[in-house]
Amino acid sequence: MLAAVVTAPAFGAIQAAGTLSNKVVPGGYEYDLTLQNTGTTNIGSIWFAWIPGYDFLPSSPSAITAPTGWTHNVIPPSFSGDGYSIQWIASAPLANGQSLPGFSFTTTEPPSIVNGASPIFFGIYQTRQTFAYIGGLELDPGTAFLPTVVVPEPASMSLLWAAAATLLLRRRKSANLAAN
Repeated sequence: MLAAVVTAPAFGAIQAAGTLSNKVVPGGYEYDLTLQNTGTTNIGSIWFAWIPGYDFLPSSPSAITAPTGWTHNVIPPSFSGDGYSIQWIASAPLANGQSLPGFSFTTTEPPSIVNGASPIFFGIYQTRQTFAYIGGLELDPGTAFLPTVVVPEPASMSLLWAAAATLLLRRRKSANLAAN
């Protein structure tokens, strides 16, 4: 008796995670995304503040940066009630098990909007909803993920406030000395 062995090609699983931090900058807030490839395939593109058919940033992002080997596009609203989103596309994909910082943008939207429920599409989705793809955008099923919000630890915030108070006191002393 003969038995035939049929094998199917092996496909890896795409999985991604990320962290999203922010800081106040002139004109708004700067958001920094670090992408982690937690799957078994490369990641070739990501689409931030988006699900198929809907974009979640209420205002246009600016000062967008991409890591070396990646480019970016801003997607404007395509219909009334839609928002903006950001695509990052790799010429050098992120290998499995690797992390990559350097995805950033500036917007007037505060963390309560970017890290919370999107005002677009009735707040059903989080504004920071992100999709990752093995290759180009929407060329494979991709995977959705929500970057984890990184909040400065209280000790860091205390140091920041102490430094600000010290500068304010020095400025006041200098102003008083100049006035006398």
